[in-house]
Amino acid sequence: MDYPDLTFPSADRLQEIESADFHQLKLRYLELTSLFEMNRLLNSTLELRTILNNVLLIPMGRLMISRGIVLLREGDEETVTVRNAKGIPGLKAGTKLGWKSWPLRYFRLSEENLPLNEEEIRFFQKIGAEIVLPLTNGPRVLGFLAFGARSPQRTFGEEDIRFLASVADLASIAVYKSLLFEELQASNKQLDRKVQQLNTIFEISRELNTHLDEDQVAQILAFSLMGELVVNRCIVLLKKDGGWEPVISKGLVGDVAHKLDDVCRQALPAAFLQKPSWIDLRHVDLPELSPFKSCFIEEGIYYLIPLYGKEGLVGIVGISNRVDGGELDREALEFAHLLANEAVIGIENAFLVQQMLEKQRMEDELRIARDIQAQLLPQNLPEVPGLEMVGANIPSKEV
Repeated sequence: MDYPDLTFPSADRLQEIESADFHQLKLRYLELTSLFEMNRLLNSTLELRTILNNVLLIPMGRLMISRGIVLLREGDEETVTVRNAKGIPGLKAGTKLGWKSWPLRYFRLSEENLPLNEEEIRFFQKIGAEIVLPLTNGPRVLGFLAFGARSPQRTFGEEDIRFLASVADLASIAVYKSLLFEELQASNKQLDRKVQQLNTIFEISRELNTHLDEDQVAQILAFSLMGELVVNRCIVLLKKDGGWEPVISKGLVGDVAHKLDDVCRQALPAAFLQKPSWIDLRHVDLPELSPFKSCFIEEGIYYLIPLYGKEGLVGIVGISNRVDGGELDREALEFAHLLANEAVIGIENAFLVQQMLEKQRMEDELRIARDIQAQLLPQNLPEVPGLEMVGANIPSKEV
């Protein structure tokens, strides 16, 4: 019968084993301590920049890594943005990169059959990355955490990779919460802007409806748009006597009224047959626009907002870019469209009032004419002996 070898290790061997086990326990303790401290730091704030700084600096300091980078996905688009980078000269935060590969596992750049396309591999090679770890939320990849080489004479061991994988897991949770917080903040800001815009439209609408003159309404509209959108050029054209009369022009140096010749007067309304909310003259190519497109662009007018009334197109508002040169976004143009619609009510009311006043004036003149006409007739018939005379004057209308 064979008996197992019951030879016990020597005292020196036991001491060596105990020393190795103690060293491993010590490393594991330091790793857990670092992870605990990182978890505490990551959960102490929702500010993404602070979170990403800790995500890079803590493992880079502990493992003596030369460089690190965080790439985050932009929504569901096939792009990533450099949100933070350390030790990589020439790479700026905010740089956007086209991206199509979204692996759910970590990998080394030295592996074969990398889960990336050639362009993505070249990017990581260019910045000197050696290991890439995905930041995930369930099956969705939020972005990537990549690190370069360790200090000279050191390589990534299994414990190091396990530590970095744990860092990526903690970072994924913190980044996801921070992105949700940023999205909530953006929604709140957008809601605040909408409420402010509605209050502004309400106040301006009340001001517009207190004036009964078309030119005054157009002036209030122009100043309101220039103030709210921070633009320095505005023109309001109203349809009068079959043409388009610029009732107010602010910031324009040329004679727009002179440039709007007969061709422009005919083509201008044709561009709005489909009733668009607005037209960006630089980004639209319609044959109807060509006669007057350059006319406005030369004056710095890039956006046209139609004024639709009960009888169709009654006016057009032209505005420039912002004072700082920035283009107007969709939200700003929607606000301009809403404000223009409120002005249409004031313009039509002013037109109706003017019509009523004109009618009243004509009635007054006809009444005066009737009185004059009545005074021209003899008040008393002549007396002729032997004749009896009767006369009557009945006007068909006023006169």
